[in-house]
Amino acid sequence: MLGAGLALPVATSCGAGSRASARPVCGLPVFTEAIPEAGPAAWQLALAEFDRRLHSTRQWADATDSWKRAEAVANLYLRRARLTGDFADYAEAERQMARAFERAPSGSGPHLSAAQLSFSLHRLDAARASLLQAGSAILVDDETRAAIEGLLGAVEMESGDYAKARAHFERSHAIHPSVSSRIHLAAYAWKTGDHLESERLFAEAAAHDRRPEPENLAWFHLQRGLLDLDRGRYEEALAHYREGLAVLPQYWLLEEHVAEALALLGQSGEALELYLRVVGRTNNPEFMDAIATLYTECGMPEAASPWIERARQGHDHRLAILPEAAYGHSLEHLLTFGSPAEAVAMAERNRALRPNPEAHIQLAQAYLKAQRPDDAKTAIDRALGTPHRSADLFATAARVYEATSERDTAATFGNLARVIHPGISLP
Repeated sequence: MLGAGLALPVATSCGAGSRASARPVCGLPVFTEAIPEAGPAAWQLALAEFDRRLHSTRQWADATDSWKRAEAVANLYLRRARLTGDFADYAEAERQMARAFERAPSGSGPHLSAAQLSFSLHRLDAARASLLQAGSAILVDDETRAAIEGLLGAVEMESGDYAKARAHFERSHAIHPSVSSRIHLAAYAWKTGDHLESERLFAEAAAHDRRPEPENLAWFHLQRGLLDLDRGRYEEALAHYREGLAVLPQYWLLEEHVAEALALLGQSGEALELYLRVVGRTNNPEFMDAIATLYTECGMPEAASPWIERARQGHDHRLAILPEAAYGHSLEHLLTFGSPAEAVAMAERNRALRPNPEAHIQLAQAYLKAQRPDDAKTAIDRALGTPHRSADLFATAARVYEATSERDTAATFGNLARVIHPGISLP
């Protein structure tokens, strides 16, 4: 099960560089509230069925003092969090994991599961420590060893060490080739700009999933859509998202990406309505940001204003619950709607937490917003010095070097960005 057993180091939304190339159709109707569901949606019914399973598992765990049963409950809450995007589910997964360790004898416990949870919450040091504990057990079978190596690779990628990440991913695949090991290799290929190899590996991973659950199949369609989105292939991305929805109807994560693709294709009215429905289902501040962005791009700041404020409150609430997990999401809000000082402060926090190339790209964007081009150059050069390759990287580099009046270098990076994403917005 992908959602339950693997903390995936791959993208779930497009970067600022891709979003900037939208061509909105204006004259949007003004909404101040989300659109509620007319009745029980297919997704709500599926989640209710999942919750029945979670409830019975929790009762089963409460009936004994078994740490393994408490671990099972924690893993179900982590899976639920990935299904709902609700930070309260992550917090409950954390509480249940602590309960499992309280029950476990000294020196034992669910270290691999704890590492997966810590990784999901962007707590890289804690994840690394748990993985070392899991690997030090007396009896570790090949499948578990491969899982440890794969997650160590994901931690190293988030830490910005792509060489170590690749070595761990390759060891994982050599020890025990699996769906997960192929996904890790696909993620590495994606982040280093080898989109064709990433597509091949994702397809191979999907083919090796012998008992695919609907959410697994939907997830693979999502990844293929995101690969297309990164290259400006919006129609193709939209087709993949809709294939995923055919497997898992009304899944909010796919629907919000459909809305994003529609906005990028200039179908702003349809995008707005879908975002409003997804907000009604999730109350997710990122999608409130998307609504505010649509209104802003259409020259409707008064319509955008209440959504910006609601989004800020939502991000602040998440920061209070699980700050490390919320930094990156809050940063996207601040880069668009916050003050320069707020954006820089959050970008520096995010970079300190997970110093990967994408964090340095966002830090460069924050410094540009604050009119600090020399600092932006230092940040973007750090990202350029890694194997990471993306249109967002090169487009941001073009903006940075334009701001430092190095126009020939800016033009070179702009051309590199357009090789990946022909329609990307550039200075």
